[in-house]
Amino acid sequence: MAEQTFYEYVAQAGDSIRKATIPAENERMVRSILREQGMIPLEIKRSRKNAEEVEGEGGSRDKKQTFFYVAIPTSGGDNVRGEIIASSEREARQQLRDRGLVPSKVEPKRLWHDLAMAGKVETVQSLREKALAETKPTQSGLSARLQKLMRRKIGLKDMLFYASQLCTMTEAGLSFSQSMDILSGLITNQRLKVIHEVVKMQVMEGASLSESYRLFENELPPIFMELISVGEVSGNIEQTLQRLVHHLEKQMELAGKIRGAMTYPVVMICLIILIVIGLMIFVVPTFLQLFESFDVKLPWTTQALLGLSWFITHQWFLVPLVPLGIWGAIKGFMSTKFGRQFYDLWEYKIPIVGKLMHRITVSRILHNLALFLNCGITILNAIELTQQSIRNAYTSLKLESIRVGISQGSRLSSLFEGTGLFPPMVNYLLVAGEESGAIDELLEKGAKYVDQEVEATIKALTSALEPILTFVIAGVVMFVVGSLYMPLMGLMKGGSHGVQ
Repeated sequence: MAEQTFYEYVAQAGDSIRKATIPAENERMVRSILREQGMIPLEIKRSRKNAEEVEGEGGSRDKKQTFFYVAIPTSGGDNVRGEIIASSEREARQQLRDRGLVPSKVEPKRLWHDLAMAGKVETVQSLREKALAETKPTQSGLSARLQKLMRRKIGLKDMLFYASQLCTMTEAGLSFSQSMDILSGLITNQRLKVIHEVVKMQVMEGASLSESYRLFENELPPIFMELISVGEVSGNIEQTLQRLVHHLEKQMELAGKIRGAMTYPVVMICLIILIVIGLMIFVVPTFLQLFESFDVKLPWTTQALLGLSWFITHQWFLVPLVPLGIWGAIKGFMSTKFGRQFYDLWEYKIPIVGKLMHRITVSRILHNLALFLNCGITILNAIELTQQSIRNAYTSLKLESIRVGISQGSRLSSLFEGTGLFPPMVNYLLVAGEESGAIDELLEKGAKYVDQEVEATIKALTSALEPILTFVIAGVVMFVVGSLYMPLMGLMKGGSHGVQ
């Protein structure tokens, strides 16, 4: 039997590029097979591998892993550090060369590589903000900070109301001028009202709706502006707004569940603080007078308690400075590049809440990708737009590795799996989505699956916090009582010996 011949091909499948090796008698047969599968052949060449090598790679050809690299740009400049997803070290080095980088180190990613990159990675959002800052006139530090405080992002609740009203009026068939005039009287958020009026005037003067909204891209969610642009181009802004409203409603529902879960812990923590302050003001001072009238040696716990009581009762005006100082120190550390990246590295490893934060981030990524793809945005643009809404630098970096991998022809499911960010169920759904061609629908199913995990995590977190906080309250009260009554027991014993 003649040895089977294999051909390597590069072909365009929709918006993505695929690379693979298949058996065929000749190049013409390869082209025929690709066209039957709906792909456009770009490059076909005979493979040097034999059948055993190809079969051996069959199960692992798409198996990806994350590599850490240090490379030198061919255009000059400092060394570049980062992550890249590939099947092997050799493939990773080739990908780097294709990007114009000369790799000096490529090895499987480990935790210490994240530490090495802390402070050296920038999110897509930070890069966009830096680019915008470079195009604007230079301002003083105080002026820039005041402007930033006055120009905060419009809240999710206000955006949901605005988008839903805009959608309702579009469905009702009202003209643009009528819709905008009616909306002007309904908006309660003053900053959003100003934005709305400016957009209305810009459109009346001939600008497009998307261009007008982009004047306020630092205040409006990127997803809102992008979908308005897609709706304008496609001529189906009504359906696009419906999808946007549905998406914002889900985000609002998720935010409500998180707030509900955090209400009990916040109330209990405030209760603990009030109990401690009450004991320090009304209970401990009475014991202080008693201890001063007797010559008794106080244990260190009692001395610390009496010192805290004196500080709260005599230096009460300094008490607010303690939490403010702690908050300021944390804020100052987080405002540095290293501090922000250090937090991004350990965010998902924070005890108790880290797992919840990770799942919430994954849920938002999947919901955003599903929405963008459903609206007709290409997968590469969808990932880039999703990156803009992600504050965590390492999560953004993983999305960037997925985007680059797709542009080089890798399968989406294997790239998702290689990041280690998504649960196995999402990876399985993506495999099915690639086979059926309904990636957006299965991404939405994956998002619903993660939403269920978020709800379960919130319930488990709430259930676990209740006994923990109750135990903390009991521990605080017992510490105070024990610190006060230990010296009293010493006095009672000394008094009884004196009577004898």
